[in-house]
Amino acid sequence: ESFYDTSMVGVQLPPPLELGADTVVCGAVGTVVLDFGLAQPGSGYLWNTGSTDTSITVTSSGKYKVTGNSPAGCVASDSIQVTFQDVPNPAVFTGSTTFCSSQQAGFGVNQETGYSYQWTGPGGFTQSGPQVLYSNILVSQGGTYTVVPFVNGCPGLPQERIITVNPSPEISLGRDTSSCEAVGLVLDQSPFGKG
Repeated sequence: ESFYDTSMVGVQLPPPLELGADTVVCGAVGTVVLDFGLAQPGSGYLWNTGSTDTSITVTSSGKYKVTGNSPAGCVASDSIQVTFQDVPNPAVFTGSTTFCSSQQAGFGVNQETGYSYQWTGPGGFTQSGPQVLYSNILVSQGGTYTVVPFVNGCPGLPQERIITVNPSPEISLGRDTSSCEAVGLVLDQSPFGKG
């Protein structure tokens, strides 16, 4: 003879909470509304700011957390880091602005702690970093270069610098010459030997 009994087991889910990914606000002044989504009927919610609302508005950097309690006692929580980031200071240029072609050339900006830099320039030029270096600069690489500083993903104001590349003089003494007689030779660095 066998005996058995049955019982119903219910599984209560914790209240759903989703604040999203950490966020950076570019600019020291601003607001961000944090909302965890649809509130579960009967559940209670508490933010680490003391608010019991479904959403809060924040104006300062920090870590914000919300905890939810369902009627069955299930608990869930989520948190998010909000950063209000000052925009970067304008870039300060270094190096020369005038070069001769076919020579090494370098210019850039002062590196500030935590900053990155993005350059654009003539002919579709793009580069990251504080310095621009050419081992053999061409006349066509002269023109307007623009640099934008970034800090924590926030861009600053673009700054422009005009780079001038002058053609280097071409000096030619002609083909090699030999002479067996005691005669003088005139070497003319054409076209600069006349005038």
